[in-house]
Amino acid sequence: MRSHYSVVTAVLVVGASVLLSACSDDSRPMASGSVDDVAGQIELVALGSIEDQGIRVTLHGPEMLQSGYTPLEVELVDIATGAPIQSAQVQITPMMHLQTDDGEMNHSAPTEPPLAQESTDGCFSNPVVLIMPGSWHLHVSFAEAQGKQGTVTFDLDVEEGDRIARLTGEDGAAYFVALVAPQTAVVGRHDLELAVFRRETMMSFPPEMDLDIDMEPSMPAMGHGSPENESPLHTGAGHYTGKVNFIMTGDWRIDLTLRRQDTLIASTHFDLTVE
Repeated sequence: MRSHYSVVTAVLVVGASVLLSACSDDSRPMASGSVDDVAGQIELVALGSIEDQGIRVTLHGPEMLQSGYTPLEVELVDIATGAPIQSAQVQITPMMHLQTDDGEMNHSAPTEPPLAQESTDGCFSNPVVLIMPGSWHLHVSFAEAQGKQGTVTFDLDVEEGDRIARLTGEDGAAYFVALVAPQTAVVGRHDLELAVFRRETMMSFPPEMDLDIDMEPSMPAMGHGSPENESPLHTGAGHYTGKVNFIMTGDWRIDLTLRRQDTLIASTHFDLTVE
């Protein structure tokens, strides 16, 4: 039997400290910077738990939710035994409901469901791209090997972030470019990772896998750039990875130009403060 529950999400707190995610053996790696980036991984916390069909569903994510690429993990635990559910199909479907002059408008956002259905610790990684700030409803569906299935909903308030660009391309399509890494801008040469999606419909956001992306970092106030940068190349599922070299602290701009078969699609930039 399939059921549906809703909860207003609150961060779980033990004493004065935030309960950190117990998830570690993920089916998809968390968003991360390069190996030399000391703050390359986003620390996840438990955002809330809901019990359904004898299973405790816990959503893990960043403590501060902002629009942009958001690593999320779903943890499934058998309530009766306390054991993790090690085999399941899991998917997060983000939804936003907006009131307009013409009535209610509903739309989803890019989501990256787990690549594997097996997890030794019951944790399944499912990043989403929260394309705008506001109130989001994350519908978490699960179906485990013994036949139990359901859908629970986590309601999240999301602040405006500066790591996503919403673009209208020269071809008239809507594109979303998310800065995945580096997570923390510090002096040095780091992985630069982007995730690019196109709005096909209000419910479908396929990854863009055939782009050429030129990348140029600079310090506008200082009038210089940096050497040893590598423009990002497609590595799979709409993710593009290159190298960015921050040679000093201060305010940097990363200019991006997106092309397809030598045809300009769009240009954008990200501003980062390097420490």
